[in-house]
Amino acid sequence: MARTKDQNKAIRAATREKIHDSGTMLFAKKGFTATSVKDIAEEAGISTGLMYRHYSKKEELFSELVEYAASGLKQVNERFEGRGESLELIKGFTEEIAEDLKRDDRYSYFSMLMNQAVMENSTAVEKSGLKNESARMVENISRLIQEGQEREQMKEGDPKKLTYMYLSVIQGLSMLRVMNSEDFAAPEASMIMDCLIRK
Repeated sequence: MARTKDQNKAIRAATREKIHDSGTMLFAKKGFTATSVKDIAEEAGISTGLMYRHYSKKEELFSELVEYAASGLKQVNERFEGRGESLELIKGFTEEIAEDLKRDDRYSYFSMLMNQAVMENSTAVEKSGLKNESARMVENISRLIQEGQEREQMKEGDPKKLTYMYLSVIQGLSMLRVMNSEDFAAPEASMIMDCLIRK
């Protein structure tokens, strides 16, 4: 019995998700240059021919993943620029990151992929607006920290320096999660927030 259009669509979507997960992981761990189409296909458990039916070259997949990462940052920025008390906005974001780090490697791989994209200085970064969204995120968090300082909720100090310290903790945890996935112990959100909260 032939498959329906909906069944074919579901199979295609499931295959693309496998390709995305495999590509994200390999680009994050090995870098763009060292990752081949064959590597991605093998990791996804599909043939190289099927991989080429979805993406004609690895640059296409990489660009799509970078755009997806930039889109995620854009959503975070929109939330930071929306309504809400500054401490609660940062706390909510930190709790999500902490949960992602506990659950699986997915966030960590995307975080590392963004770094790889910037380090490769790829055209995908320029097209996606990833650098702009990253800079916007730094500005948003700095502003929220400054507002928290005015309410005597956040530690004193240069808001931008505190922002970079906070983001470096998250980035460092992501890197350690990728490097030590079996032995990794994700800290609680409150432990991450300790670098910002006034006692």
